[in-house]
Amino acid sequence: MKKIILLMLVLSCLMTAPLLARAANVPVTAVVLSETEVRLAPGETLRLEASVEPKDASRKTLRFSSDHPEIAKVGSTGKITAVSPGVAIVRVSATDDSGRIATCRVTVAEAAKPAATPKPTPTPKPPKGSMARVSTASGNLNLRAEAKAHAKPLRQIPKGEEIEVLAHGTEWCYVRYKGTAGFVRTRYLTLGTGVKKSDVAVPAKPDAKAETKATPTPTPKATPKVTAKATAKATARPTKTPAPAKKTPLKPGTARVKTTKGGLNLRQAPSSRAARILIIPRGAVVQVVTSGAKWSLVTYYGQTGYVKTQYLGLD
Repeated sequence: MKKIILLMLVLSCLMTAPLLARAANVPVTAVVLSETEVRLAPGETLRLEASVEPKDASRKTLRFSSDHPEIAKVGSTGKITAVSPGVAIVRVSATDDSGRIATCRVTVAEAAKPAATPKPTPTPKPPKGSMARVSTASGNLNLRAEAKAHAKPLRQIPKGEEIEVLAHGTEWCYVRYKGTAGFVRTRYLTLGTGVKKSDVAVPAKPDAKAETKATPTPTPKATPKVTAKATAKATARPTKTPAPAKKTPLKPGTARVKTTKGGLNLRQAPSSRAARILIIPRGAVVQVVTSGAKWSLVTYYGQTGYVKTQYLGLD
């Protein structure tokens, strides 16, 4: 009887052992990654965090691999290292028999190079112009900040002085005198190229002793009688009015400043609020780069900017 009971216990243990083993083995149902797609530059690294579900799975160890280790390689702990530009897939798989896998797409690209800092545009040197001399009736000539009669005077230029003409207009000229540039009235200049200082008449110093001596008054001569016939002969013939000087014909692609009065503002942008580069004298000729209905892009003595089209004319 005892032998029969012992045999039944052995058979019972053999039958329940596989069931207990199956109940103790919990398979992996999913592999979870912290990233599914990353972008790295060559040389950069990233730690890829990975875990399994459920949390009570029997085997939680994972295996990391890369399909293109020459682009991105991965270590056993999930550390990804970018090697060269391209795309690689990092696979993370469970080590039990569940066959669960998760992937992360790794894109390796060259880091964008910082934009080169533009070099500052050098300030253009003032153009070298022709020479002229001041030919006022008397006194000095005002060098003004703008081509306006009431503009601020920068300094006074003595009569007979030599100045450099940078731009010539019918009413105003843009000149430079002893390092100072400004505007003077055209009618008070005698224009010419290469005027030498020796050409400018310099008044001799007065003799102090001579000024103290009384100058004898010359005795007036008797006025001869004038007859009617002599008067008729002496009557001068009417002088012909000289023809007005012809303007220099404009070249193709040029225009002339035709403001009502004063100069024309050359601005940095096509806006009345844009910064002013300089003032173009009335009557000056400019090079037209592009012409628009309201604003035109022009070049004047090496300076390029915008002026209002309405103040430009083709004669």
